[in-house]
Amino acid sequence: MGKNRKEVKYADIVEAKLNDNDFHFMRKDKGDTAIFFLPIHADNAPGLNVKLMIDANGDSQFRCYIAENVPEKKRAAVIDACNHVNSEFRYISLSVDDDGDVCAVYDFAIFGDEEVTAAHAISMIFLCADITDRCIPYIMKRLWNEESQDSGQSHIKMNLFQSEGGEA
Repeated sequence: MGKNRKEVKYADIVEAKLNDNDFHFMRKDKGDTAIFFLPIHADNAPGLNVKLMIDANGDSQFRCYIAENVPEKKRAAVIDACNHVNSEFRYISLSVDDDGDVCAVYDFAIFGDEEVTAAHAISMIFLCADITDRCIPYIMKRLWNEESQDSGQSHIKMNLFQSEGGEA
């Protein structure tokens, strides 16, 4: 008889696969959730700092912060850009939170035997990171236009890790 879904240690399986493939990452456990911080190569940014959270049931969350502290006067334009990319790209969803941080999110479940579990999680990391990377020009164009030069945009940072799911 196969293992019950709660008996499988999904985060440990994913961690073993990441180690086997020489990924650079950091793992932090918080309660029954493992949080993986992974830098991923990106074409449209210096790199994407991805956060993958996996709980004991295999429920997983991809998070990638694209920009932080978007000025209030730019938020409507950035939200409009997020809505545009949300209609153009499947799987991930971009949004601007109350603090003005732009985040790409995707929630998914992992399950099955060890090889399937690890392959699924890693493929989701790369799929979501690739889509996020392709969305960056749409967002940054709204932040870096000429009007933004006068609004003190130099404080906007890319690739923020928030405390969602644990401290970075």
